[in-house]
Amino acid sequence: MDKSFVLASASPRRKELLEKAGQTFTILPAEIDETVDDNLSAKQAVKQIALKKGLAVSKLTNKPVLSADTVVVFNGAILGKPTSKTDAENMLKSLSGKTHSVLTGVALIFGDKIVNECVETLVTMNDLSDEFINEWISSGKAYDKAGAYAVQDGGFVSKYDGSYTNIVGLPMEKIEEILKEFSLWQ
Repeated sequence: MDKSFVLASASPRRKELLEKAGQTFTILPAEIDETVDDNLSAKQAVKQIALKKGLAVSKLTNKPVLSADTVVVFNGAILGKPTSKTDAENMLKSLSGKTHSVLTGVALIFGDKIVNECVETLVTMNDLSDEFINEWISSGKAYDKAGAYAVQDGGFVSKYDGSYTNIVGLPMEKIEEILKEFSLWQ
């Protein structure tokens, strides 16, 4: 049986996580408007975006489609990818030394079957010095990451409760569970 699927994401981190897990997939990023209803909770919003991505790509292929959306939530506010140096600085300074949530909405669309779930990981940040923050932002790596940081690059996180790979951008424990449910896990 063909166990390949389409990943509706351009994220190099999601690609890497799936490759490390030995999965066979092609990449077809979703081109969607990521605006969500302001009345939705953060968990509902990431699920909605993941589903919108998956549905958009499922119209272009007959293969199963896996999609995801990850955000950082702090004090009730959703922190997406920073849009400027000041935005990145403000995000990192607000998260410094505090605990926040990383939420990833995932969707798998396989024919007329749809799974759409959310995974949450609680993350406590180290106290980040201004020097550390400025060096990180100057590296250019802050701009394509929710909350302006990358757990895998070190120095940011003092502890976490939940899925480490969720913080990276794809909760592999949940992905494995969903793919196995549809006999797609390899």
